[in-house]
Amino acid sequence: MNDEPEESKLPPIPEDIAEASKVAGREYTIIGGDGAEYGPRSMEEMQRWIETGRADAKTLARTSAAEDWQRLDQFPELAECLAQSGPPIKAPARPGKFQAVAVMTLVGGIVSLLWTLLVAWAGLASFLFVCCFIPSGLYSFIAGILITVQGARLLGQNAGHILPRTASSATLLIVCILAFNPICLVLGIINHWLLNDEAVRKYVAAHSGK
Repeated sequence: MNDEPEESKLPPIPEDIAEASKVAGREYTIIGGDGAEYGPRSMEEMQRWIETGRADAKTLARTSAAEDWQRLDQFPELAECLAQSGPPIKAPARPGKFQAVAVMTLVGGIVSLLWTLLVAWAGLASFLFVCCFIPSGLYSFIAGILITVQGARLLGQNAGHILPRTASSATLLIVCILAFNPICLVLGIINHWLLNDEAVRKYVAAHSGK
């Protein structure tokens, strides 16, 4: 009577099949043109990025945090797709209008903080301050911190993953009117208007990983 487990009777999986199975389930993290990391992405997604020009042979990638960064042309499973791809399509450069949005976001955040402190100091002893300004002033102060951080990060080099939050920051600026702040109201409206510009929308879509 043979007591060996059934698994031991199975023939070994050929090395080429095992390697193909391993490659098929591989995921990649890449460094985009804006310096930010994107991923993990499946091999099918990587092939689509190569075909559409969002990644090329010089794009750095790795399949796990334990591995070193390599160029995509050093991954044999992507070689055919790279060979068939045309010249890379460069992501749109940062438009001047978006740079203006970033600057106004930072300025708006700072103004929100200073405005809260100024109005609080001027109306500390007034009935209006006690009844009306304390709740809205608290909002303005917290929103000012969030907007200032967003503006500072937008002016940095690796802002890709936070670009979609820019419209939310513009809305926060508008709501600062609850603290009787007309400056932030105007900045928020201008930012929303600039964010609807076609060049700005293309830039955000191209650099936000969407």
